Amino acid sequence: MCLATPMKILSRDGSWCQVEGAGHEHRVNVDLVPDVKPGDFVIAHADLAIGVVEPEEALEIEKVNAKLNH
Repeated sequence: MCLATPMKILSRDGSWCQVEGAGHEHRVNVDLVPDVKPGDFVIAHADLAIGVVEPEEALEIEKVNAKLNH
């Protein structure tokens, strides 16, 4: 099963952002969510940000994902 993961944007360089989620850093492409900036939260899957979420929603998604992984 594949799940999209909430990630916090740390920095941006053009179409790519350095993000952190679940204690890990990654690079994701943000072409589908072009207005994001450091501090925003995105939902990412396969190195692609596919949506923007509020911080509270990101936390709830992380909680559900943690339950599914146990």
